[in-house]
Amino acid sequence: MCNRSTLHHRGRIVTEMVYLLFIGGLALLLFGGDQLVRGGARIAETLGVPHIIVGLSVVAFATSAPEFFTSLSAALEGRGEIAIGNVIGSNIANILIVLGLPALFCSVPSNRPMVLTNTNIMIFASLLLVPMCLYGEISRIFGAVLFACAFGVVVYWIDAARRGRVDNADGETSAGRNGFLLSALQILVAVAAMPLGAGLLVENGAAVARHWGVSEAVIGVSLIAVGTSLPEIAAMTLAAMRKQMELAIGNAIGSNIFNIFFVLGSVALIQPIEVASHFLGFDLWVMLAVSFVLLPFLLGGRDIGKIAGGVFLLCYAGFIFVLTT
Repeated sequence: MCNRSTLHHRGRIVTEMVYLLFIGGLALLLFGGDQLVRGGARIAETLGVPHIIVGLSVVAFATSAPEFFTSLSAALEGRGEIAIGNVIGSNIANILIVLGLPALFCSVPSNRPMVLTNTNIMIFASLLLVPMCLYGEISRIFGAVLFACAFGVVVYWIDAARRGRVDNADGETSAGRNGFLLSALQILVAVAAMPLGAGLLVENGAAVARHWGVSEAVIGVSLIAVGTSLPEIAAMTLAAMRKQMELAIGNAIGSNIFNIFFVLGSVALIQPIEVASHFLGFDLWVMLAVSFVLLPFLLGGRDIGKIAGGVFLLCYAGFIFVLTT
């Protein structure tokens, strides 16, 4: 018969395993996202696609893959709060952190072709999500609407590149075809790693929430959302180091578009997502407000510099503070 000390010891081991598995899931998502970014970007460069299009499409889709797998896993397990919270939180983090952090080191240019147009698409996506959330459930019909919008946006990007409406002044060069097979292998490894990482992240994230007495909605909007945004943060740090900031702003905007149109759309087609009332009181409106943040820079033709980057990060810190108090 187990004494109290033995039960306490076993409980501590179980708790430690939950945290280790949570970190392991996060690591798999980060690794998979990184491999997907590297492989996808190399293939795109081989085809001579401009950086802004790479950021908006290939890299954005690649870095939105963790959100997709995490939200899908959560929805299938009946954890709608994590599924929707992950997307809302990631969209907030993608603007305030993914653009704010690189801006501390290198100004992010906002006066680039297609940036204003795609910011307007991001705002439209956020506005479209609001009534769906107010309805209380992202149904399969809503999912079909969102998925159709994702398809339309991709068609628009392809058409924009084909018609030469994108300024390719940053001097992309073809990466050659020798690395094509390696890039394809990286993508396959990423596709295998991310669903496993998403499952570990969702299951153990819920356990962490219960252990600390925090709702799964808060965990989804904060910890898991930042975790699934790590590929974007890693990609944008790399872009800042290489002075390829068109990739940064394209990735942030493109990821937010994909998160709403593709991630929520495709997940809702598979499993309708119930929207908890918690999101209607605060989080959803913060996401909507953040989607408008770039407009003053775009309309004024100003870059996002160090001061703005610092303000973005402080705003995110304030969001987390309000969320957890």
